Amino acid sequence: MKWIFSKSSARTFAGLVLAIAACASLAWAQAAAEYGMSVGKSGVGVAGFGSSLGKSMSRAGSKLSNRLNDQVQNQVRTKSPQEAMKENRTKFEKEAAKGGGTLHVTSDPGDATIYVDNQMVARTPAEVKLPEGMHDVKVSRPESTSWTHEVSITKGQDVSLDAKLKSKYPSTLTLSWDKPK
Repeated sequence: MKWIFSKSSARTFAGLVLAIAACASLAWAQAAAEYGMSVGKSGVGVAGFGSSLGKSMSRAGSKLSNRLNDQVQNQVRTKSPQEAMKENRTKFEKEAAKGGGTLHVTSDPGDATIYVDNQMVARTPAEVKLPEGMHDVKVSRPESTSWTHEVSITKGQDVSLDAKLKSKYPSTLTLSWDKPK
């Protein structure tokens, strides 16, 4: 089968490939940040054109993808998730020292990531010192739906939250049988 592309349709196709590559790179970066993985380099190729236009689009796609991956790598490698959690938690604890309370968070299933005001602070179960005021708490795991709760912290107060996370991919198996006659 021979594919024939006009210059405009080739540009449209190449643009689509580049857009897909950019989205894939960002999704990979998000997963890498969540799990502390490093992001490797990957290029996007536009194969099958057999023309100089196809080759130049392939080089352009590869350069764009590599540039996006480099930017993402720098962001991800600058701080590991553990370093980011420690830094964010330390910031909250310093603010809480002026007057605040303690937030105790557990989850079912455990080992979920805790975010306070969109800042990753710990993995469940955890105890986090927070300054006085309203805080948005989110508990999440990649395979579960996120659990959110708004909490008000006052000076010296202890607040406990138990996040019940639901699977994004629930499955049900029903078995039945008849009694032998």
